[in-house]
Amino acid sequence: MIKSKLIKTLTLGICFTALSSNMVLANGGVQPSILPSDMIEIDLNQVIDMKRLPVDLLDTSVSDLRQEPREISGEMIQKQKEIDRYLFKDHVKEIEKKGFAVTYTGAFDDYVEIGITPYNEESAQYLYGIFGKDQVKIVEGQQASILPIEIDAIDIGVIHVSESTLELKSQRIKEDSGVKIQVNGEFLQLDVEPFIENDRTLIPLRGVMEKLGAKVEWYPEESTVKIYAEDIRIELVIGEDTAKITKNIDGELKEERIKLGVKAKIVGGRTFIPGRFVTETLGAKVDWDNSSRVMMIESSNISDIDSEGLPIAEGKFETKGSYVIKDDKVVFDFELMSHYTEPKELQFGSGQQFEIVIVNEEDEEVYRYSDDKFFTLALIFKNINPGEAIKWQDEWDMTNKEGEKLTSGKYQAKINVLVIEEEKKEKIEKSQLTTIIDFSL
Repeated sequence: MIKSKLIKTLTLGICFTALSSNMVLANGGVQPSILPSDMIEIDLNQVIDMKRLPVDLLDTSVSDLRQEPREISGEMIQKQKEIDRYLFKDHVKEIEKKGFAVTYTGAFDDYVEIGITPYNEESAQYLYGIFGKDQVKIVEGQQASILPIEIDAIDIGVIHVSESTLELKSQRIKEDSGVKIQVNGEFLQLDVEPFIENDRTLIPLRGVMEKLGAKVEWYPEESTVKIYAEDIRIELVIGEDTAKITKNIDGELKEERIKLGVKAKIVGGRTFIPGRFVTETLGAKVDWDNSSRVMMIESSNISDIDSEGLPIAEGKFETKGSYVIKDDKVVFDFELMSHYTEPKELQFGSGQQFEIVIVNEEDEEVYRYSDDKFFTLALIFKNINPGEAIKWQDEWDMTNKEGEKLTSGKYQAKINVLVIEEEKKEKIEKSQLTTIIDFSL
């Protein structure tokens, strides 16, 4: 007889779940082999937390537990198949752009359970909006991990999961959550931690790039990140596995597309980018210390720049902005510049020609330029010559929508230039009419 001495309650729980539910794992891993029940003997005194499970279960064999399998209706199985097709085949990219991952689905008596990570109400409501709430339950999911098993060299029929193995696994979990970033010998204090996926380190967009002296711009409508450094621009689209690199070589712009080992993604509302690829593309040297799980970045040729350091390709507009804090007000100066080689005529409303929205660190809106304002609706035309710009200015008195004065914190201003497009004219990409300004009070 083969004896399986399992030490942790979790292991038994995983076995019971696998035997009793119709489960689909998102990673599509190989199905484990299951020994016949009459060949398994479990020391339940070691396995079970006696304070949490009924005492009479201690005398129940695994084979008895399997004698009455739970029946799942064909309706639920069919619904699970439809959900799986939507999540894992037809709409994978849309799910990735929402910033969460589906770890599994499981059919139960009268509902299908969907596990997601990280779990938050916004993601759950998004899925409920697609599948409804009557027969669907969204829960926090965890990615499965496989423990290494030690085989007794003398009696191969005895399988041990030792305490040292469990401690090692626990240590690995702690290490995985503790990836650090070091730039020129200095550890960065980040408000969110980097993590590893497909053997690639994903780093938070904000914080690391600024430390390297690069400028970062985020265009939420297009899910696009633009990173500027001297004579180079990197564009990443959330959920896509390619990056566009634009280099200024002797005054000539050259573009290329590079395949990524891991996609940029949004996790918990924060944007993460492939760290090694981006930093090396910007000219930095990157090393990895596996023992301490530190990404070490050395950079000597990246200095503070503005996106003006890299000319925009001809045939485009560019929106740029800056701010100053003066007399208890934040003053924004911004402009729409033409990189076309011929004059352009743009159509605006005679009243509102731009919108400014300011959000705090929790992404809560604290100011909107158009609130409580009334604008005329007449149309006007403005001409803009090559290399010239149309300029605007706005002031924020640092009060929120409740009229409270804000004196500290980090904020982000998103500025949109409101060009009214004409049907027969060339369409202007939204990213050309948008700029993001990060600032602190």
